[in-house]
Amino acid sequence: MIGAEGCAMLKSTVLLVASLLCAHSAFAGPKRVTLTIHSSPEGAGVYANDARTYMGVTPLDLVFGLSGSDDPQDLQGFAIRWASGASAEYAHLTLYPTRGKHQTITMTRPDVPGLSADLQVALQQQEVAALQSAASAQQAAATAQQLAANQALFNSFKVPVYKPVLCSSYRLVGQIYTSCY
Repeated sequence: MIGAEGCAMLKSTVLLVASLLCAHSAFAGPKRVTLTIHSSPEGAGVYANDARTYMGVTPLDLVFGLSGSDDPQDLQGFAIRWASGASAEYAHLTLYPTRGKHQTITMTRPDVPGLSADLQVALQQQEVAALQSAASAQQAAATAQQLAANQALFNSFKVPVYKPVLCSSYRLVGQIYTSCY
């Protein structure tokens, strides 16, 4: 027979085990891993799976939902093609959840003719990125300026302060007289 103290200890142990099981199951769910694909030089097209579906241009972030285990996850590979026609293939892709939520692969261009064209594309891509960054900064500055103007306009409005008005009326010989102060 278990006494009151033993019963309380047993309940505490059961609650602790249940809490640990719930916590473990919360962490054992699907994991998301972001894979950043770079190329050297950057600006190459990325084509996924056997159908060679176009995914975008390097650097490219792809998000994969993986099973909840920490075991390596095997996925279909991808191919990269530069503007010159040079290409490289990563036939088999393995992601390792234990290596973190952000993983990176860099594909190096093979030593074939057309490197100058690919370098030119990479330079143009950098210039476009710089222009986009400048445009974003300019838009952010314009938005901040507009918000400041709106705040100044809002602050310029004076809210009228109404003072209570007391009035009294009286009737004198058929006439009504009112005084307010």
